[in-house]
Amino acid sequence: MSKASGVKQPPPAPEGGWGWVAIPAAFIVHVITSGYMLSISVFLVEWRLFFDTDAKTVGYVGVILGFLGPTMGLPAGGLSKTFGCRTVAIIAGLSLSLSMLLAMFATKLYHLYLTTLITAIGIGFSYQPAVIVIGHYFQQRLGLANGIAMSGVGIGMLVVSPFLQFLIDTFTWQKSFLILCPIALIVSLCGLLFRPSQREMYYLKEKAVHKHLKENPDEGEEKEGNFKPQEPKEKSTSNQSRALTFYLLRGIKFFGLHLIWRHPSINFIFIAFGLLGCGFYSSLVFFTSKAVFDLNISQSKASWLISLVGMGSFTFRLCHGFLIDLKILSPMMIFVLAALVCSVSDLLNPFTNSFAGLAVCAFCLGAGSGLAIAVTIVCIREAVHPVYVSNAWGITMMGFGCGNLIGVYLMAFLYDATGTYNISFFVGAAILFLAALSMFSLWILHHRKGTNKKQTDQEVKMTKLTENGPSARQFFISEEEKDEAGESDIKEKT
Repeated sequence: MSKASGVKQPPPAPEGGWGWVAIPAAFIVHVITSGYMLSISVFLVEWRLFFDTDAKTVGYVGVILGFLGPTMGLPAGGLSKTFGCRTVAIIAGLSLSLSMLLAMFATKLYHLYLTTLITAIGIGFSYQPAVIVIGHYFQQRLGLANGIAMSGVGIGMLVVSPFLQFLIDTFTWQKSFLILCPIALIVSLCGLLFRPSQREMYYLKEKAVHKHLKENPDEGEEKEGNFKPQEPKEKSTSNQSRALTFYLLRGIKFFGLHLIWRHPSINFIFIAFGLLGCGFYSSLVFFTSKAVFDLNISQSKASWLISLVGMGSFTFRLCHGFLIDLKILSPMMIFVLAALVCSVSDLLNPFTNSFAGLAVCAFCLGAGSGLAIAVTIVCIREAVHPVYVSNAWGITMMGFGCGNLIGVYLMAFLYDATGTYNISFFVGAAILFLAALSMFSLWILHHRKGTNKKQTDQEVKMTKLTENGPSARQFFISEEEKDEAGESDIKEKT
């Protein structure tokens, strides 16, 4: 911070320290929350038999979880920016544990709808801080740290599904929730390890000061020497209108919705991530169904396909930081290639008539989706100021949740209309291609912006050269040709 200029700068990320404790804590949060959300189909089969109902009615539980889980990232982003990642994660773990406890006593299907609503809140409120807290501790090593933490999603897909099936087979589904209740509390324990870094404390303090000045504008104006007399408060209707407008704008800023028009880059990421959720989640939901009903593969054997998706997701989430550090491709281009891999997987799926072919498609789907989702947070950090990362991630997660909802219903509608899953996967491939196209458009805009900036900087230097004469030429040569010509050559030229 420079006292002379009066401009406060946020402290740099420690690039380690307590961050190495926050990484495994975030990893465990991803294993529990994402693993449960992506393995809910294990319970859906059991509930369909227990309540003696059709698959569509029971499937609403999965729809609620798949839609509201990511969508809860929007309010979670505002809360994390206001109260800190630790507080939000602790509350999320408590609500998740409460939902498991209440689900144990469900006697009607609508009881499970309500408990799943609480579960979705817990998952959304825990996933958000587990992603954001890594950025408060790492900047240079963000790709590596984020990759290790988010690889927990892939492990969750590998481990949680067979674990839930084991609990149901050994006990009943009701007693399974009794066991899951204390396991969900681990999320709160991990939240305790999200100790605020100096960087996060800086942003929390700045937000508190900004809020205080918003509520007491006279104080800020007097400090700046720009005192403005208040208007007489005669019209109560006018005051109420102003108050309503104030709280409306305050709510928009709290949720970060103002980023939509202030940072157009977020719109491209929102669309790309929403299309990715639409294509990936729907493909994941119907992957085993296609194997069982179209290819007559046994359920036990088809369940391994989801494990292969998890294996691919884990592998490429873990190594995405290494790919970013190579700096061969930008994070946006990595997203484009990852989405194209998912698209090709869906495109080839209808042409496979064996388990081996589906296994390859499953691994590629997991690899592409895991890499794309993991690299999205890096794309966001390149697009917006660090203070808005939490809100921007919440907006993109809302797009992902909306995509989940639309994708599942779209693929189910296409199956009912055609009687086969082939058309559904063709449409999924097209949607994933559009996701890649959206991010590619953003990459083009950023590339042109960077090129124009370099040209502008060069023009400014040339202008200084012509205005300031020989002295400016000496400076210009020493800066631009120092590495190539060396200092001796510079003296000869000047």
